[in-house]
Amino acid sequence: MSTYKHGAEWLDAIKQGNAAAGAGAAMAMSGSAGLTATSAYGFGRTYFSAIQIGSVTGEARAQAWATAGTRLSGLFARLNLFGLAFTVLELAGTWIYNHYNLSERDKWLLSTPWTTDSTKNRKASLAKYEASLAKLSEPVSITPAVESAGAGQKSVILNIQGWPNNALVQRLALSSDQPYRLSLSAWQVQLADMSKFIPVGEVWERCTFDVVESMKVLDDASCLQLQFTVPAPIKTRLGRKADQLMLMFRLETRQSDDRYRKDDYFLKLPPDSAFPVTPIDETPNEEPIWRPIQQPMLALELYK
Repeated sequence: MSTYKHGAEWLDAIKQGNAAAGAGAAMAMSGSAGLTATSAYGFGRTYFSAIQIGSVTGEARAQAWATAGTRLSGLFARLNLFGLAFTVLELAGTWIYNHYNLSERDKWLLSTPWTTDSTKNRKASLAKYEASLAKLSEPVSITPAVESAGAGQKSVILNIQGWPNNALVQRLALSSDQPYRLSLSAWQVQLADMSKFIPVGEVWERCTFDVVESMKVLDDASCLQLQFTVPAPIKTRLGRKADQLMLMFRLETRQSDDRYRKDDYFLKLPPDSAFPVTPIDETPNEEPIWRPIQQPMLALELYK
């Protein structure tokens, strides 16, 4: 499990372009894998010796016990040294990963007067510190819209803190030169029902086209706000309504080295949602098909 965890950390660091954190995770993964290998080797040699002892009787068994004891004691003395080295490697890698894999909240704290690194202290006003912290608290959220979409329909607003309301306006340049990039993947979901005589599993139906088709940017907002209509529930192939809207947003922000930092947010919007809706630590059951969102809005049939 530890090796798998470090492997996932390494993969996340590589996706984020964080080379230092990736190197630390790789070290920790190597140390954990080495510990697993030495333990498995020691167990294998012990099991093999037990088989040999069990296959003989009398004085031969006593001799086998003595031989195995001497051999295994020397073996485990060496394995303990290897185990110590692999433990140090894993601990060092974990420290490096934690040191460089900083969350946005960690970076904010380092920029305050309470930082442990004086070179990163922004020395800003209290109001600016509070504003930057507020942006980090809920970078993406969904709130109800005041304007109704029509009878029986519900409009909601996607709020992206820290992005200007013109973030999606395309410049006269290649899309790769845009400072902000936003993508969406959406589904209508029929939840599983295990109470039936024949249990019914979850059914996911893509509805990205329907969401984007109704989407519009609110120009008078202080941050990027996108209002859209929640698609009406549809009947799935199993004859039941899919009334759970699942949304996954990918926010890409261009960094000083022209690379993009990717942040994915998964939000659930059931019929009886309690607002504001904020991201949850889950992953969708289907692989996202990302639909870029730009101004002017184009709801291409390709993304249905």
